[in-house]
Amino acid sequence: FKSHKDLLSAEFAMMVDGPRHETGKPWMSLGCKGLLNLQLTLRTMDRDVHSANAPVLPSAAWDMVRLLNKLVDEDGHVNIPGFYDDVCEITPLERKVMAETIPSTEAASRALYHPVRILKRPGMTFEENLNYTPTCNISGIWSGYTGSGAKTVLTAEANVKFDMRLAPNQNGDIILENLKKWLLDNGYDNVTVHKFAHVLPSKTPLEVRGVKIVREACRKVFDSEPIVTPVGCGTAPLYMFTDVLDIPIIFSRYSDLDCNNHSPNEKITLDLLLKG
Repeated sequence: FKSHKDLLSAEFAMMVDGPRHETGKPWMSLGCKGLLNLQLTLRTMDRDVHSANAPVLPSAAWDMVRLLNKLVDEDGHVNIPGFYDDVCEITPLERKVMAETIPSTEAASRALYHPVRILKRPGMTFEENLNYTPTCNISGIWSGYTGSGAKTVLTAEANVKFDMRLAPNQNGDIILENLKKWLLDNGYDNVTVHKFAHVLPSKTPLEVRGVKIVREACRKVFDSEPIVTPVGCGTAPLYMFTDVLDIPIIFSRYSDLDCNNHSPNEKITLDLLLKG
């Protein structure tokens, strides 16, 4: 990409992938969150021992629990120093377009997932929170004996996998270094950090001419105002256009709701293909 930047110049780019919004309307995303995949491994001894030694020897499992409670609070606030410093502000235009085009999916999320509670952010709607708030999600955690029945083991190692969704302007490399420093400052010099992947976030401004062009095309062809998401809650390699080629990119989705996106028997009906 970088070596052929001049050959790849354009006013804007389009990426077409995925189903329409659940309302049946076509869907435009102008950005996405980045992604930082990490694993932390905490060791307290050179091997597991009998749990009769629990009064005098440290448990890796309990130490990891205490670490995690310090790292992220019950509302999802991440305590890595500087984590939120570069998070982009929601512009008045973005709030206006989201309010005009995106119906709230909070009720649908409650019906689909039956959560014990919905996490709230002061001053943010459900959709704004979903799409703009960076996260530090535990995608896997294990330690000691996890088979059937019981085993009296005092664990020497505990592991946790994170996926961090990064808001536009956040830098995963900086966050990783701040996390390592936070671990040392909190006495966790027995924790190793492994990075699996880092994808940069991306954002195309609503003011780009291509946004108006695509919105108008959607109105004409689908006879519907498209859903417009200035920043999506997922991750895609859009940064290769916005950050490497300096080209705005519009992520357009208009396939069938049951298209089995990225799954066996993925499909699109001919009518939607031709309209697209």
